[in-house]
Amino acid sequence: MFRLSFHLAVVLLVACASATAGEIPLYRGQSNKYAIEFLDPTDLPNSMIEISAYVEGDLAYTKALTPVPFRPECRLTTNELSCSKNGKSPLAGATYKRTRDGTPQCPGQAEDRFTCVRGCSSAVPRYIIFSQSEC
Repeated sequence: MFRLSFHLAVVLLVACASATAGEIPLYRGQSNKYAIEFLDPTDLPNSMIEISAYVEGDLAYTKALTPVPFRPECRLTTNELSCSKNGKSPLAGATYKRTRDGTPQCPGQAEDRFTCVRGCSSAVPRYIIFSQSEC
């Protein structure tokens, strides 16, 4: 569904290889214009927001844009994800609340996600889904 940039793929490999107490969650979302991905900034303080723009006329193809440092762009707590209005990513000005996912990626498993509640637009992903591993 999402194309990982080379940079994020390398970070994922290094982070997963060095993680001993579990995997670092991957956060991702998509809007009509962008695909967004970042690793949990509480586990990886230098987490970058990876941004891909959809190429007009072909939603299967994306163009990687310049990554943006998660901090100071956004703040993540257990129940909220909020991003500065003056930010450089498509998440700028958006606030998300943690909610229960009605259609989890792994059937039969209850999962949470972040749902946009403020600053939502067609460029902002409606949901930010996070997962530690594949089903």
